[in-house]
Amino acid sequence: MRDILFRGKRIDNGEWEYGYIVHTGDFPNGDCRDEHLLDFWVITNGYTQHEINPDTVGQFTSLFDKHIKKIFEGDIVKIESNEYGEREPSIFYVYWNEPEACFSTKIIQDGGYVSDLENAMIAGEIIGNICDNPELLEV
Repeated sequence: MRDILFRGKRIDNGEWEYGYIVHTGDFPNGDCRDEHLLDFWVITNGYTQHEINPDTVGQFTSLFDKHIKKIFEGDIVKIESNEYGEREPSIFYVYWNEPEACFSTKIIQDGGYVSDLENAMIAGEIIGNICDNPELLEV
């Protein structure tokens, strides 16, 4: 069975939270007089809820990198050319491809390897994400 899991950065302290997501138009304090003025997202895990920045939300792809780390939407993954370093590494990030309704990859640095999620699972390693490491997008 597929594990539906999200992550997002908390508004109050900037820490990553993992769990299930709720999107609502109500104010956190229950005042919904102007419900269209504020949308907020909440990550909940068990009995706790945390307001998160919607720009940081990413879904678990159900895949893992070579170190058995979960690959989330927004992760930046590197695939080394080979143990002899004959080619530059391939670097890409994971995003949700809305028209095709699937997770896809966008090449940041093309080292000659097909950079897709299946290769990331077999040979790639997560080196960051687009929220914490935007400088990696400029490689």
